[in-house]
Amino acid sequence: MRYRRFMALLVLSMASMPCFAAALSMQDEMFLKNAVKASVMEMEFNRLAVVHSKTPAVKEYAQRVLKDHEKCGDKLKRMALKLELELQEEPSLVEKLRLHLMSAKNGKPFDLAFIEDIGVEAHQDEVELFERAAAKVENPELKAFAAQNLPMVKQHLEAGKRLEISLKEPPH
Repeated sequence: MRYRRFMALLVLSMASMPCFAAALSMQDEMFLKNAVKASVMEMEFNRLAVVHSKTPAVKEYAQRVLKDHEKCGDKLKRMALKLELELQEEPSLVEKLRLHLMSAKNGKPFDLAFIEDIGVEAHQDEVELFERAAAKVENPELKAFAAQNLPMVKQHLEAGKRLEISLKEPPH
């Protein structure tokens, strides 16, 4: 829920910004910016999980998602460059604070916080973002990108949900 509120505020704040690329509709520009922002944020949190988690399944999940988002993020950045659109490529101050707070947790509390916030909640938001873009953006390249990458984002969400369930199970 916190991530959704954050994304809603982000969208509202960005809606008041001038359009940098006249060739893109506001909706297309917002998708590109939000997709890059989500990818940057997820990469940072997954890097943290790779080094901080002690649970092999969480580390494997984080490594897979990180690898996929690096590819996805590179494609997004190339499209933005081609469209002459300026993007934020660093985590925001809010995200840096969230990273710091999450890194203060250890063991199972860290794993659960990571999987709930990033593995499930962030990917639910990202699925919605990509579904909306696949259906509504006007730029054919962005539309194709959203449609092609939606299955990957859904896979991350489903894997995150399964991992969340297994982490919440009592030890045998």
